[in-house]
Amino acid sequence: MAPRKPAKQTTAKTKGKEGLSKGIRLLLWLALSLFLLFSVFTTSTGIFGGVLGKGILGLFGFAGYLLPFMLFAWVVVGSAPSLEKHKYRVRTGMIILFLGVLLLTGLLHAETIQEAFKKPKLITTLFVSGYELKSSGLIGSPFSYAVGQLIGRIGHIILVVFFLLIGFFFITSYSIIHFIRDLKTVAEKGKELSRSRKTRDPGPPILPEEPRPLPEFLSKEPPRKAREIPVHDYDKALMKEDEEDTAQEKVDTPSTAAQDKTENIPTAEETRQVEGDIEKGLAHKKVSTYRKPTTALLHRKPRNARNAEREKQEVLSTARKLEETLESFGVVGKVVGITRGPIVNRYEMELEPGTKISRVSGLSDDIALHLAVSQVRVAAVPGKAAIGIEVPAQQNDVVSIRDMFESRDF
Repeated sequence: MAPRKPAKQTTAKTKGKEGLSKGIRLLLWLALSLFLLFSVFTTSTGIFGGVLGKGILGLFGFAGYLLPFMLFAWVVVGSAPSLEKHKYRVRTGMIILFLGVLLLTGLLHAETIQEAFKKPKLITTLFVSGYELKSSGLIGSPFSYAVGQLIGRIGHIILVVFFLLIGFFFITSYSIIHFIRDLKTVAEKGKELSRSRKTRDPGPPILPEEPRPLPEFLSKEPPRKAREIPVHDYDKALMKEDEEDTAQEKVDTPSTAAQDKTENIPTAEETRQVEGDIEKGLAHKKVSTYRKPTTALLHRKPRNARNAEREKQEVLSTARKLEETLESFGVVGKVVGITRGPIVNRYEMELEPGTKISRVSGLSDDIALHLAVSQVRVAAVPGKAAIGIEVPAQQNDVVSIRDMFESRDF
């Protein structure tokens, strides 16, 4: 008689088959949940996936987006050994939470659902509106409509909040009692904090309260008088020279004419000198009568082409912008003089003691950007404890040749 196999081997085989079948079922459910997820959110699952996704949305509306996640969590909770004792509570919470979302979407689209119940093709209307996310679908809409008819809009809102909170408490095992206790704790801590702020006595100051005097250069006190920046305009210098030359010409004209008349009348001494020269056979010295042409032949630039006051305000505004720009980069200085030119204006600036010129010249691109100009040039001013910042003028001016010829430098 052949010996019988032990019963332990049969039990082990049975458990192995059950474990294998359980693993296969788990993989199938996970694959189905992933397929539902892609079917609902994408259109890359083919004809079957497209029909399945439209069907889920048509039945549940917006709540259909939660269905793939719920299926995935349902499978994980049921297959994890550590969650075995909590699976019924968690699954119940997921169902209640899903119903709360259905009621919430029905509450948001209550008017659309009420109009749908007045139409003859009720099923088609509810399904299409659910797919278009305008209702809670073919299943959720009648449920929401019935709740609204039974307990009204206020009761509908209360039931939505109740379902959402209960579903959350079931899933997280966070009871209402704990929730109320935490609310009381937060309220008590808030009261203690406000009470401590009212009764808290400020401690002694860490630093002495006596303010340290700032240097005169960095003093924050407003000046008694507005600081005036001298503006030297090249055109005003030319106009001044013109006025002086014109006055000089008026003064010199009578004497010159009289001198010419006097020179044209020969005296007795000159007559005798000429006669003596003729007698001695010397050549008569010729007197040149050529005169250089005057600058009056050249056109003068019209003086009314400029608005001196407006241009002065523009350069003063640029000076203030220049000071603010350098101060934003940590360089403290003040403009002490402006020399306006036809193309470039030079701003003379005194810097805080210890500031290097290279620090300002390194900011030339940033200064040009803030002043909205093409470029600026920074260099030391000879004979002065200041730097010169050359900024292109907003509008180029014309210098006539006559002004150049009549200038003192020429």
